Amino acid sequence: MELADRIRAKGFRKWYEGRLIEAHCHLITAFLCLIAVLGAIEQGGPYNPDGTSASWGRGLWLLLVTTGLGAVGAWTLKRYLNIMRLAEFLGDRSTCPKCEAYARFKLLYTGPRDEPDLPNALQDTPILAVECKKCGTGWRM
Repeated sequence: MELADRIRAKGFRKWYEGRLIEAHCHLITAFLCLIAVLGAIEQGGPYNPDGTSASWGRGLWLLLVTTGLGAVGAWTLKRYLNIMRLAEFLGDRSTCPKCEAYARFKLLYTGPRDEPDLPNALQDTPILAVECKKCGTGWRM
């Protein structure tokens, strides 16, 4: 489902709230992955707790676990940042320029965005032409 369809179906406020909740779930997951990686690193090392030499299998297992958890943590952190960037980008533009009503608009048109000064993560965001439900002013998000 496209961005405009999701906003039409839920309304901007509920869409925005849902995106913030999703983003913060990704942030919590990244934080838990960091804690698990640090715990796995602490458990690793050349020696077992009783002072005997650790096996290669244990070291390889810990390496795979820390690498996997690090990759998942990095992906979820990147996803968090992308979701927050989009939500902030559209949230900043969701206030009517005339009457300053927040998130009270209807979508009129969506189309491709061709603004070269946007970050790469926002280049795929479509232009949303909207009209204020309160005063009828139109603007682009």
